[in-house]
Amino acid sequence: MNLPTVLMIDLTTHSITKESIPDKITRALLGGKGIAAYLLFKHAPRGVDPLSEENVLIIATGPLTGTSFPQNRACIVSKSPLTHTFCDSYIGGHIGAEIRFAGYDYIVIKGRSEEPVHLLIRDDDIEIGDAGALKGKGVLACEKSIREQNTEIKVLCIGPAGENLVRFASISTDYFRHAGRGGLGAVMGSKNLKALSVLGSGGVHIHDNRFFAEAERLLKSIRDNPANKARRTSGTSRSIVTSSNNTTLPTRNFQLGRFDHVENISAETMETQFWKKRKACFACPTNCSALGIISSGKRKNTVQEGVDYENLGMLGSNLSIDDINEIIYLNSLCDDLGLDTISTGNIIGFLMECTENNVEDVPVNITFGDSEKAGDIIRAIAHRKEYARILGEGLEHLSRSLNAEHNAMQIKGLELPAWEVRSAIGMALAYATSDRGGCHRRSFPIYSEISGKEFNGHHLNRFSPHHKAAFVKQEQDIGSVHNSLIVCGFCTGLIETDDFLNMVNLATGYGFETDEFWIIGERIWNIARLYNVREGFDRTQDTLPGRFFTDPLPVENEGHVVKKEDFEYMLDQYYELRGWDSKGIPTRSILEKLQLKNYVNQIQKDV
Repeated sequence: MNLPTVLMIDLTTHSITKESIPDKITRALLGGKGIAAYLLFKHAPRGVDPLSEENVLIIATGPLTGTSFPQNRACIVSKSPLTHTFCDSYIGGHIGAEIRFAGYDYIVIKGRSEEPVHLLIRDDDIEIGDAGALKGKGVLACEKSIREQNTEIKVLCIGPAGENLVRFASISTDYFRHAGRGGLGAVMGSKNLKALSVLGSGGVHIHDNRFFAEAERLLKSIRDNPANKARRTSGTSRSIVTSSNNTTLPTRNFQLGRFDHVENISAETMETQFWKKRKACFACPTNCSALGIISSGKRKNTVQEGVDYENLGMLGSNLSIDDINEIIYLNSLCDDLGLDTISTGNIIGFLMECTENNVEDVPVNITFGDSEKAGDIIRAIAHRKEYARILGEGLEHLSRSLNAEHNAMQIKGLELPAWEVRSAIGMALAYATSDRGGCHRRSFPIYSEISGKEFNGHHLNRFSPHHKAAFVKQEQDIGSVHNSLIVCGFCTGLIETDDFLNMVNLATGYGFETDEFWIIGERIWNIARLYNVREGFDRTQDTLPGRFFTDPLPVENEGHVVKKEDFEYMLDQYYELRGWDSKGIPTRSILEKLQLKNYVNQIQKDV
């Protein structure tokens, strides 16, 4: 396998260099999340201010990116300005493949330009150009302006929220695809980098040509799978009614787990009223995303792609908004202005509850269900206007300023997604131990808990703490492999483990054995934990919002909370299985086993 190439760009000095990733590092960490964690450790100093020029923004591909393997994406990594943790956020579309076609596997951007710039990469021709004409533009107008010069070019850009350093700003591509979580758009904005465009003329080297026939077989297998056909019809939005029925749908700022008007915001409602055309990412057989337009009413002509489950939950039920056109409108505002919809919906829901409870000094009053004012708040956040300046700092900061942390639904500073945990307490452990803060994309035990799935010879019980630690750990480790290959979550459940292993070996020639392959996931999970430890995190941050411990859901779930003793039991079990000490710090023995001893030495040196 050719050594992966890193393109190093310093926007302060305008220096551009290349370096390679050593073969032993690539074998140990695969690509994507794993190699990006290595690069973050290497290039971002301990304690760095995420919005300073010393922080780095890393765009990573994986060993299968740009190939005919079904469904591949790109990974963007930095120290989060929202959480101050390791942060990786994933983005679909075609940008990852184009980066590899240009001859690069990773792009590391550091420094800060004095004026807004547009970074244009055309193979070895790299230009740091003026972006003054793009300043202030929304995502749609920005990308449209760039692609008017060349429709084949692929674009990453930020909206006004990123320019104004909103700590939950997103990065966008293909108009409607977003790396939303953790505020990496603010990191991009802090560097005065408005857009990055890539046009490549090369291809991706494959070690063994049998790869292509195997990729075609997997493509057909996924295309014909009934589960894939369901995803093609409705994407993740198909889960919204099921989630409400299982009391796992956040409603009224997580005060409830069921939304009475859920049918109004269902996938079926969107299918009949809104969607017009299906779309897909590079090499994807699913076409899970749909493009639509509102045809009547005050939001007429609003165009939007991919209103998924999280947006229906956080901008819909969580705000007690049951008009699908209003949710689509709020979603489109967030996307074009460059705001994470999950964080935005969570903050607005918090403000609604504060208004309901007459909390003193709340920056703006808004009642549940008021979509018009929600839109005003979204615009004010993105532009850092007046009262909304503090909102742009994130929910953790806002709630502390109001002494209302109990009802602030965030973990490690990251606002929670649209999954309630009092109805499935393994999800509480998954949230609490996630490396980037409250996140459902590291481990997702909810459906396994609700269905009573058999795991290690036991049936999971949604309200029991038993066997949850092992389940969460296993999913996190497997997920770390998938995030280092950077494959879409829609394909991971439809491809067998042996097929993943085979495809990686055919692409790279590494010849991984099954046990070796999956231990890579554990190694990657630990290197991200080590980064967070280096930045001051320990057990005290592996916790939940107070509401989950003390405020029962209504009677349909028999008044359940996450019992503190159950949570601590799961956390103790989890640390023991991980080989971490009681404070959540990886021990020397586990890191020696995982061949991460050098990182322990580096942390001790920094301290």
